[in-house]
Amino acid sequence: MSSPAVQEYGSGYRVSPASRLIPGSPFNGAVPVRKKPQSVPRDDRYWTDDSTTAPEADSTQSLSEMRLAILPAPAHGGETWRVGLRAGADFLLASVSLAAIFCVPILSALALQQRIGLMLTFGALLTLIAHSEGLYRGNLSFERERIVLGKAVAWATLIAAAPLLRSPGSLKMIALNAPLSYFALMALRAWQCAQEQDSSHSAARRVLIVGAGIAGRRLAAQLEGNRPRREVCGFLDNEVRQEADVLGGIAELAQVARAQFVDEVIVTDRHPREMLQRILREARKNRLDVKLVADNYGVAARPLALEHFGEMPVLTLHEEPIPMFGLVVKRSLDIVFSAVALLTLAPALALIAAAIKLDSPGPAIYRATRVGKKGGHFRCYKFRSMDCDAEKMKEQLRARNERSGPFFKIADDPRITRLGRFLRRYSLDELPQLLNVLKGEMSLVGPRPHPLDDCSRYRLEDLRRLDVVPGLTGLWQVSARKDPSFESSMALDLEYIERWTLGLDLRILLRTAAVVLQGSGV
Repeated sequence: MSSPAVQEYGSGYRVSPASRLIPGSPFNGAVPVRKKPQSVPRDDRYWTDDSTTAPEADSTQSLSEMRLAILPAPAHGGETWRVGLRAGADFLLASVSLAAIFCVPILSALALQQRIGLMLTFGALLTLIAHSEGLYRGNLSFERERIVLGKAVAWATLIAAAPLLRSPGSLKMIALNAPLSYFALMALRAWQCAQEQDSSHSAARRVLIVGAGIAGRRLAAQLEGNRPRREVCGFLDNEVRQEADVLGGIAELAQVARAQFVDEVIVTDRHPREMLQRILREARKNRLDVKLVADNYGVAARPLALEHFGEMPVLTLHEEPIPMFGLVVKRSLDIVFSAVALLTLAPALALIAAAIKLDSPGPAIYRATRVGKKGGHFRCYKFRSMDCDAEKMKEQLRARNERSGPFFKIADDPRITRLGRFLRRYSLDELPQLLNVLKGEMSLVGPRPHPLDDCSRYRLEDLRRLDVVPGLTGLWQVSARKDPSFESSMALDLEYIERWTLGLDLRILLRTAAVVLQGSGV
């Protein structure tokens, strides 16, 4: 729940994976992309002020939409076939390695249909996990590929082995297959690297970097050793012109790209919107890939940070970490504890309800609207400890309020019944809120939910306490329950939100039990 500070960039600068700006091209597969090996003078027809580009052919657009609807992402533009071939090769090799294990007579305990199903399942799991780790995007180092493949093989083995727990022989096959598959896949990667280095048909992609500043130079250094191999043929920059590898200004993109047989343009530094649009138009007309360094605006995007909302590409520059595992465990404990407590305490709850009915007129359960997470309202259940007209009397008694800020609390509150004082002393009036916990409206631990009129007096900064689910007990209840300061309560609630861990919840619950037994409630 804590909010880590945004990372500052200094000497430890790291270039994030660039995100492709154009998910498709009207020229894919239609015309050979190889450039003519002669110098071409600049053609001013390419530099018009018209912001529109040539419309795509209907057939090409339909084919692109069909491809994106069928194939899993990321498979944009020219990546489609490369992703398919690499994933297909891994799927086939993983399945074949498992088939080889099946050939060992002492381990062949499964029927033929089961073997085929297991082979297909293992191969599919491995490729899907590797795909989710970005293995087939082609921009991972050999060292990183070893880690990703190890993770993919391990998880595919564990998942595929789960249905075979009652078959020791089958488990042995899966266990023996894991190292065999891993080394076979690594051997395939090593062979691919050798082919890329030795084959004349796999020439390095020639890259032209727009921007010869610090970001451009660091990008050029980062591209060394990347796959597919890239060769930086030079820079374009309107301001830095004296360097030997600066081949011209941005207006000369077409001329330089053709003369240098450029395959890809990568834009670094910040450029005006109009200039970026011109670069995009020029690159598309010359059938060049275009990439944009995500660090252009001083922040680094996380991997796979490009999303599409409809047809609008959106780049995620920062994303708050969510402790999903801890939150799932917290919610599971809330459900189990509240359900068990309600069942166990049912006789005691019935006796308390009956005692309330005998003590004073009115319902045994008090239902009040409270403000929950993100300002949502819910019905909070409590044993009634006050007279039925307590809410009407609250405004009349507000002048006697002994708490600062939105809190309302007075000593010897005339609205509290005789039995209500006993219930409040030992916090027994809060027990029906276990039903709110079971429903998910509250948690066992969290900031206490406030009434609507108290929340209406919040300052803007006080609303932060509504970022989480309210609780049956909290850090303030076990640390400063009798402190009349609203600021102290708010500080403790915010400290809980920032420092939250499952261990902190456990400590608060244990301290709550001690506080309740002492009868320190008011």
